[in-house]
Amino acid sequence: MWNIRLLLWAVAVSSLGISLVGCTSERDQLVNQYTAGNIKKMAIIYNAYTGLNQWKGPQDEAQLRDWMQSGAWKKKKMEKLNISADKFDDYLISERTGEKFEIRWGVNSAPMGPPRPVIFEATEIDGIRQVGLAGGGEVLDVETDEEYDELMSGVYVPDDFEKYPNRAKKSRKKKK
Repeated sequence: MWNIRLLLWAVAVSSLGISLVGCTSERDQLVNQYTAGNIKKMAIIYNAYTGLNQWKGPQDEAQLRDWMQSGAWKKKKMEKLNISADKFDDYLISERTGEKFEIRWGVNSAPMGPPRPVIFEATEIDGIRQVGLAGGGEVLDVETDEEYDELMSGVYVPDDFEKYPNRAKKSRKKKK
């Protein structure tokens, strides 16, 4: 009887271990996909800063770096997203161009607002410059100088009015 209980316990523990490895692996794959590339990592860092600082964007690189490297709790949360405070300077460099990103500093956000273009590749590769959006985790492939300039200046924010209730309300008020 004792051997059967031991055997059942061993099978249960093994099954649980195997299932947890599967879940962890799937979770890791999703996190890796969501945070693939320095442009996404920088957009996530920027967005986390605004979310924890009353929706106000960092004023400069030093402010964002200091915030990122302070607080053990913050480092642990970022590490769950495969973002290390120790690699902050590495994340500032585009893997595609090898150049430092241009960043729009001081961009504020709002809860449930549209993603904001904040991380920019200055040099195009094969006619495309990438733009990282804080608040959405997306990366836009921008083909024209006009669209790039509008995104960089903050005049144009790519969004779908139906997705963002705050902007949809504003647009309806203007129409009346």
